[in-house]
Amino acid sequence: MSAGSVLFCEKVAKMCEIKLADSFSSLLILSFFCGILMYVAVETYRREELAPIFRFATVFLCVAIFILSGYEHVIADMYYFSAAGVWSWNTLLCVLVLTLGNSLGGWLIPLADKIRK
Repeated sequence: MSAGSVLFCEKVAKMCEIKLADSFSSLLILSFFCGILMYVAVETYRREELAPIFRFATVFLCVAIFILSGYEHVIADMYYFSAAGVWSWNTLLCVLVLTLGNSLGGWLIPLADKIRK
């Protein structure tokens, strides 16, 4: 393994240690807001009646806010857990909480829209 790969694995392991030490309620909230942002990004991108620059800018801003806010995305976290090799029952439980949060965040706006109508 190259020196760069070893350094990457060490940094990912430290990051995963912090994520796994977080409370389930915190992970749920952070993943919930990520779900909202990802829904907005995808839904805006799908609307062909909007100007392309607006569609791309919205996706860019949603992803930037997600990253800078430290929100949790279950797919990204599963990659980091795998890269760090830290899979355990606690990790699996964290992934389930993150999946629930991302899903609830992604369902919030369409559900609210459906109730409103």
